[in-house]
Amino acid sequence: MAAQQLARGLGWFSIGLGAAELLAPKRMSKLIGLSNHATLIRLMGMREIAAGIGVLAEDTPARSMTARVGGDAL
Repeated sequence: MAAQQLARGLGWFSIGLGAAELLAPKRMSKLIGLSNHATLIRLMGMREIAAGIGVLAEDTPARSMTARVGGDAL
């Protein structure tokens, strides 16, 4: 049960982070030390939202969690 709660929390966190990256890419870019990479940040936001939705949609989100971690490595 605790693992599922953690996965759901990470799913919602992914959606929130992705929304921030989509809505404020310049600010997020500056926050992480990049400049003039708004398009890249938006793309990463879309990936983050997709990963979050995948985690929340599955009963056992092992594959989506793996995809999320892989995307984080980017």
